[in-house]
Amino acid sequence: AWQLPEPLPPGASRNIPQPSGGGDRNAVPLYVFPRQKVTNHLLLDQPIRTSALRTLGAYANVFAAESFLDELAGAAGADPVAFRLAHLEDPRARAVIEQVASMAKWQPTPAVDTRDARRPIAAGPLRGRGIGFSKYKNLAVYCAVIADVIVDPRSGDVRVTQAWAAADAGLVVNPDGLRN
Repeated sequence: AWQLPEPLPPGASRNIPQPSGGGDRNAVPLYVFPRQKVTNHLLLDQPIRTSALRTLGAYANVFAAESFLDELAGAAGADPVAFRLAHLEDPRARAVIEQVASMAKWQPTPAVDTRDARRPIAAGPLRGRGIGFSKYKNLAVYCAVIADVIVDPRSGDVRVTQAWAAADAGLVVNPDGLRN
């Protein structure tokens, strides 16, 4: 509507309160650490309308939190799955991570510390395996995914070669909806 000859004015930006949240949806990680600080910045002027992406802040916040968990595991020399489990108290959260690790036949391996700038850049394709975990809006479905990926360092192309997912949605009224 902003691109019409007589554009409609954009609606006012506002923060949707938790628990559903808006830009801060899923910003509070479910992991237990002694000190956490989460800051939410509401940006009133943006060149791109982000609400049309449908998940508001959830996907970006989960990506940031899970990426940071990998960095912490790397700095600690810990396996990413074991590191997540060590910092989760919720038994249902732990169960989906344990289940997806079993499905993917996860082999504990210390995470790579990405802060080491001396690591050589590979000439050929890089193969890796990663895990991600989330609970929708921090109050609904738990989901953990493990993916095997190949990255071409020259082109930057990323290809997922295999993926496993485990979810705990509680009582499922619409099985097709869950599968989708």
